[in-house]
Amino acid sequence: MKKLIIISICLFFAISVEKSALADKSEPFDTIIVGGGIAGLTTAFSLRNFNIKLLEKKSQVGGRTFSGDYKGFSYARGTEYIGKPEGILKKIINQLNLKLREIPYPADIHYDNGKFYYGEMGKALMLTKRSSLSEYNRFLKIVQKTYRDYEDVPELDMKSKVAQLDKITARQWFEQNKFSRIYIDTYNVTFKGLFGATIDEISALSALTEMAFDYEGSEQVEDIDDLKNTVTPYGDGTGMYAFDKGISEIPLGLARYLKDKVQVDTTVTKIMKKGEMYKVFYLNEKKEEHFYKAYTVILATPAAISIAIGEEVLSNEQKEIMNKVEYAPYLTVALFSGEPIFNKGFDLALPDGSFFTDIYDSTWIERYYNYEPRNKKTWITTIYIAPRTYKDRSILAMTDETIMSKIYEHLNIFLPGSREKVQGFEINRFSYAYPVMTLGTYHRLTNLHKITKNGLYLAGDYMTYPTFEAAVVSGELAAEKAIQWLEED
Repeated sequence: MKKLIIISICLFFAISVEKSALADKSEPFDTIIVGGGIAGLTTAFSLRNFNIKLLEKKSQVGGRTFSGDYKGFSYARGTEYIGKPEGILKKIINQLNLKLREIPYPADIHYDNGKFYYGEMGKALMLTKRSSLSEYNRFLKIVQKTYRDYEDVPELDMKSKVAQLDKITARQWFEQNKFSRIYIDTYNVTFKGLFGATIDEISALSALTEMAFDYEGSEQVEDIDDLKNTVTPYGDGTGMYAFDKGISEIPLGLARYLKDKVQVDTTVTKIMKKGEMYKVFYLNEKKEEHFYKAYTVILATPAAISIAIGEEVLSNEQKEIMNKVEYAPYLTVALFSGEPIFNKGFDLALPDGSFFTDIYDSTWIERYYNYEPRNKKTWITTIYIAPRTYKDRSILAMTDETIMSKIYEHLNIFLPGSREKVQGFEINRFSYAYPVMTLGTYHRLTNLHKITKNGLYLAGDYMTYPTFEAAVVSGELAAEKAIQWLEED
């Protein structure tokens, strides 16, 4: 049986584990995983019965899915929620015995022309008022019908009709289907908020899956009077989930579960291969160089970092494809106050053209499910700021003063009087927030999956789709390939 080392680089969650070993390990690992993000952690979970080691550069695992704490409340600094867990993610949550919380209604609110629209019906009413009932129903029908043939990479048939949407932008798709401006503006905000890229930058194929998420199980509307814009809960739930302490409960729980299989404060510098054996060189927290030997390596870091580390073991074709992966920068800003700034729901999506895309009540879930925090005079409002275009990285260089000035200016438009309530703030900057699904991405990734083999594998959201769940799937896929390689005679 061949053995496997998986190196998975994923910059994710906040928990200190084992410090760098001071001596080189003579016996090779089955798998070395470089990166402590959710992709790398999922890979490690899937390979937990093998002799593995996960290496993370930071002193804590986490990446962009991590949480903060303020006066007894937890708040997300990155990933806010997930859809209903399935597959390996559901298995992980159950194994870790985590308490999944469905986000209470209204989970999402839209703001248009001075009015708030609550939940799915409120959004439908907003779109209908700015277009027509027949156009809304046509939009719903086209999205649902087209999505039936959709599959994630690498399962998607690239010769299928739906795969051709990888060749046009999301805007082109809206215009070809003759949808009104309100649909374009609304989803431009959605795509900037979720992916850090505009409707002119992402492919229609990548836009499709997010639109379909909004309308899963939705039915045609017979009468506009059936659309009630109400704060009263209705239907079968919101379909959005989190935990009392945020999504970071998953990576933190995985790090605890994996114990000494996770090694932090470890900067991987390069990977070399001799025969069927890999050498993974790293610096420990004292900047001393060491190496581990392994049969298989999984890189689960952002594409550019994986290229730098794997320069000597990645093929030219792999590097050429990976070099085409673009990343969007992103900011999140937590506002601390003694009275609510926004408490009408979990997430407020703002009109296109605003400095930020979303406003979250970061105490929404804890106040609903836990009696103790309900009367606390502490509020945390989180602002999500996307770039004007993913190519514009100027938001990363903005001073705190400039960022806060712009936030206050735009908050005053939608939530007057907010500035006076703010008692403090925290700004988080993400250089590699989201991989951008530009035109042709699905075709390139399909090819990358095909040529990635022979003991060196890749994981991370850029390999599938820029969501937390997709990163989980990418980690599972990499582990499956590693296991297959290990079990070959």
